[in-house]
Amino acid sequence: MTNINLNYYGGSGGFLSLWLLLLSTDFKCMFDLDEDISDIKNRHWNISKVDEWKFTEVWPNNKKTKDSDLKNKIFYFCNPTHDEWRNQITSNRQYSKTIIVYTDIDTQLHLSRIKRAGTFFDAAHHRHQNLKSVNDSFINSYNNIKDVTWPVINDINDFGSLNKRIQDETKSMLGFDSIEDFAEAVCPDINKIETPIAIKEQQAEERRTNSFIYNGRKVAPELKDKIYNSDINVLLQDIIHTNGNALLNPLGFNTTKEGCDFIKFWINLHPEETQKILIQ
Repeated sequence: MTNINLNYYGGSGGFLSLWLLLLSTDFKCMFDLDEDISDIKNRHWNISKVDEWKFTEVWPNNKKTKDSDLKNKIFYFCNPTHDEWRNQITSNRQYSKTIIVYTDIDTQLHLSRIKRAGTFFDAAHHRHQNLKSVNDSFINSYNNIKDVTWPVINDINDFGSLNKRIQDETKSMLGFDSIEDFAEAVCPDINKIETPIAIKEQQAEERRTNSFIYNGRKVAPELKDKIYNSDINVLLQDIIHTNGNALLNPLGFNTTKEGCDFIKFWINLHPEETQKILIQ
């Protein structure tokens, strides 16, 4: 086994699981930002308010990971599409493990609601921060690859004023065809249209109504065609109760002090009411 396909649906502990793997195993991935892993960790988890949870997210870049020379790779799938899932379960399964991290539907909807994620994603709330994240990410990436003779730019909007050769070389080295492609890679929801709260609540109730029983818990309906075809299914609460071993042991690893400390840190980012739900 050399690769992991880590799957989850919003509000199930996807980033908790990713960072637990990064801190406790030799599996690695590439990110949108070309920074040291410790800097990415600090940037991502610099969360001051739970309803701004998504503001600081730094996303793994599966294309970069695929093209890298990493030996043990993590491919990260939030809300995996039909094609992404089909590819995972039909291609080279002898060289990879497909994992689903999940939780019960009520916990999932609660986490989504307080973090303005998943069903309760708030496009208007996030747009300003997303634009800042795209700008910061682009300037950082450009500065990391620019030749010493290239001009300094301080805003993504200045990129279009550079000569065509520099623009083309930058696009080639960073792996995008246009600024719009780069923005969507950094913030996949940047162009998402806001949905009225009444419709969000209706969608949440429909998901709850269409949930099904798995291992004694009602879980999200979108898991139904996947959870019986994955290699490893891990309940979020089990990850918490075992200090991460529910996720790590099936892969041949044990939790580390850094992993244990990270789980405690993650729990404490949530309000007291939510912490009780997570550890019950």
